[in-house]
Amino acid sequence: MLAKDQESPVISQMRVLFGKPPLIKSESEEDYWELWEAFVEDIKPKRWPDWIIVNDLAHKYWEQLRLRRYSPALIEGACVEALASLLRPFFDNTTANQDVPPGIARNYYAGDTKAKKVAVRLLEKYGITQDQIFALAMQMRGSGLLMLDRMDGNRENACRALRKEIERRSAASENPPDRKRVDENQEAQQ
Repeated sequence: MLAKDQESPVISQMRVLFGKPPLIKSESEEDYWELWEAFVEDIKPKRWPDWIIVNDLAHKYWEQLRLRRYSPALIEGACVEALASLLRPFFDNTTANQDVPPGIARNYYAGDTKAKKVAVRLLEKYGITQDQIFALAMQMRGSGLLMLDRMDGNRENACRALRKEIERRSAASENPPDRKRVDENQEAQQ
């Protein structure tokens, strides 16, 4: 990203016009503007509509990156619950044992060293693998994953449409219509 004192006046002005980027707490404004400037360098906008397209593209792509980070987080967030579910068949259904599988699952993911080692040995004993845990966690969060995937696809389609618009505008500016032919066509229609 260009340092503030090295930015072109046009880029600085556009950044001010577009305002602060729509970020969530953990996201870096500097990273956002770095991405935004990569689109500026690639597209080289000259007119206001081109700048709007650049800004929209950067925003949509940023959202796609965010959504793609959320999918693994959604799965990982369900791992304790998934592991507890996988452990339940190995314990009888008495009231005293109902808290055992969730306890083992918590220890496996966040327990102290000794408790974690016990949990690891139990998973080995019962043949429960990481793949099984993640698969069940994905199944448990399936509707959320599908929603994130649809949202990602929508942003991808929007980016594709914006890119096509850029190509259309670029082609139109490289091949302006012949003014004489346009005038003749207008006269013929009247």
